[in-house]
Amino acid sequence: MKTYEFLTLRYLHDAMTGEFINVGVVLRSEDGYLGAYFCPRFTRIKQLFGSLQRNNHKQLIGYLQRHFDKLAEETADELSSMERSLESLAYGILPPDNSAYQWSEIKKGLTADPEEELTHLSARLVTHYEKNITSHRRSDEEVWSAFNKVLREKKIASYFKETQLKTDDYGWTFSHTYKNGLYNIYEPLAFDYDDTSKIAEKAIRWNGRGNALATAAPHKFHFLVGDVEGESRKRATEKALNLLNAIPGGVEIIREHEKESFADDLVGMIAMHK
Repeated sequence: MKTYEFLTLRYLHDAMTGEFINVGVVLRSEDGYLGAYFCPRFTRIKQLFGSLQRNNHKQLIGYLQRHFDKLAEETADELSSMERSLESLAYGILPPDNSAYQWSEIKKGLTADPEEELTHLSARLVTHYEKNITSHRRSDEEVWSAFNKVLREKKIASYFKETQLKTDDYGWTFSHTYKNGLYNIYEPLAFDYDDTSKIAEKAIRWNGRGNALATAAPHKFHFLVGDVEGESRKRATEKALNLLNAIPGGVEIIREHEKESFADDLVGMIAMHK
């Protein structure tokens, strides 16, 4: 068994009442493992408090996830030699201030598998209540987590950056991009909706977004598509992918079960452009 410590990131709506919702968790174990999960979904916060701006929340959460992923790619020896507490690591990325996002106190425990413990804590403390109010079984962020786990194992997660593409009439900020002459956009998509009509609606939105950005800086969409269950969802997903493939500039579809080979290909591409 290994000792570990963790803290959560809270969205504190009202300092006077102390009402908060956990939106992330960071764990560090005695053997040097460091992992973090932050949930960009804002549905529950919006329903409970009503005042959160989605883009602001998503940008902050994406910033935190990228910075902790970068730390996690360091070796165990490097992490242990830092001689910095988990609290100081967290404060170094998001300093304590008067904002609505606050770190909790440090808690400790024992586990045989720190990575599995992070998954357990994330489900129990962060995403448990979200799942009860969504109209589909998985989110885009959960699909990204499945891919990102492999990217972290290959030590390439930190190469992904946030990028805004824009034209004279439209702009959109993408959380996961890699530039090697053009902007490669890696966008996770979950199509596991209970109402399959929403699958087409989601693809149509992305088709429209892709067309609106056709004249932006050179770019290519790589859609990371979560696997779905059920024949009706599978049929609807295949039709949705046809809509995505119609986006100008070329599109690559990577399915969740292909994430290992996808990560291996990225390792080679990144090595060539270093």
